[in-house]
Amino acid sequence: MTYLAISERSAEAIASSLLAAAPAESGMFALAHLVTRGGGARIVVGSPIWDVELAQQKAGRVEPSGRMISAAVSAANRERCGLAFIHTHPGDPRPPHLSALDHETTTRLGAAFDDLLDGPFASLVVSPGGWGGALYRDHDLAPLGTVAVVGRHLRLFREKALRGSSEESDSRQRLLLGEDGNLILRSLKVAVVGVGGTGSPIAEILARIGVAELLLIDPDTLDPSNARRVFAVTSDDARRGEPKARAVARGLKQLHLGARATSVEADVRQPDAHGQLLDCDVVFGATDNHASRSVLTELSARGHLPLIDVGVRAGLRRSGELDALYVERRLQIPDGPCLWCWGVLDAERVRLELMPAFERDALAAEGYIAGLDAGPEPTIAPLTVTAAGLATTTLLGLLGGGLDATPLRAGLEVLRVESIGYGDEPDPDCICRRWRPV
Repeated sequence: MTYLAISERSAEAIASSLLAAAPAESGMFALAHLVTRGGGARIVVGSPIWDVELAQQKAGRVEPSGRMISAAVSAANRERCGLAFIHTHPGDPRPPHLSALDHETTTRLGAAFDDLLDGPFASLVVSPGGWGGALYRDHDLAPLGTVAVVGRHLRLFREKALRGSSEESDSRQRLLLGEDGNLILRSLKVAVVGVGGTGSPIAEILARIGVAELLLIDPDTLDPSNARRVFAVTSDDARRGEPKARAVARGLKQLHLGARATSVEADVRQPDAHGQLLDCDVVFGATDNHASRSVLTELSARGHLPLIDVGVRAGLRRSGELDALYVERRLQIPDGPCLWCWGVLDAERVRLELMPAFERDALAAEGYIAGLDAGPEPTIAPLTVTAAGLATTTLLGLLGGGLDATPLRAGLEVLRVESIGYGDEPDPDCICRRWRPV
């Protein structure tokens, strides 16, 4: 549990407020929520607790007052969560680390909070160069491996400094991304949920651009029709009915481009499977299963986990002629809409997909369910590859800050090259309001 996420909007508001006191240090508390699934966990910073004075504030030192601690503990207890103490190193142009004095203060606070909080206690430091910090647990401090600032721009601050790559294979993309951007890309852990016709080219593109670690989740096996659409597998894999995730992971390793590919041959709705997502920097959703998508959208909302969801659709006229090829990409971030807000998910279909198979089959036989298993949808590799390119360039936009004016949900009619944009405001009545950290 060394991954901490904070929304871009909160991070900017807190940093702006606290760094205004420079050259003196300043500090404040914020709520901290522990999100757990299966064996996975991450900490999410919630609402800051404003307008309570500090006990000591000067260059090189800041400590919370008794009144500030009391107010913070009361707020955390109301929400049944933990706390993060956030303070500044205003003169540090680099991503900061806790000083020896910070360690002393954090250990003292952590010991005092042990019996007072229902959640974690983290100590965060922000400077003009970024974020860093540590987690108090078991009477000791553990450095946070990653502090992620999540919004239209994804900023990742790692405990271990990233080292430059001298690989010639990176030379062209370093010209595009710069050395720092390429280093971040080479450090990413990314999950792809659903590695069929759309998810497998996403996974292969990610491997080819140098993503460090890929988590491939899919419960299905290959069939002969997959040979033309599923990347990184062979026709022999498809004929043998190999598990999709395993076959794609093996194919990516054979590229010898350095990506570590791990296959999870399980349904993402199982806690052990989707618990592994909490340690990822970004998740790609490439499944047409509404129940799986509902799991991903909830986990994204609760965990400040960026979700790039993508789907394709082919339209045919009654005469059988090709009418439309449509691709849609949705980016779910902490302050934007979720898949429920956009109406992408259907509650009745989620209910039916979650129903035990024997019960669903019985209802279908009696005529109570129609259209759920209508057979495979028409599709073709150029359409799914277009979707994969759109999804993976969204990742580049997240890392490079190029999405400030881009719709979070966008569609492209490929044949006529017509784009469609959607609203970016969350639905105030959506269930995701209950999921998002206070």
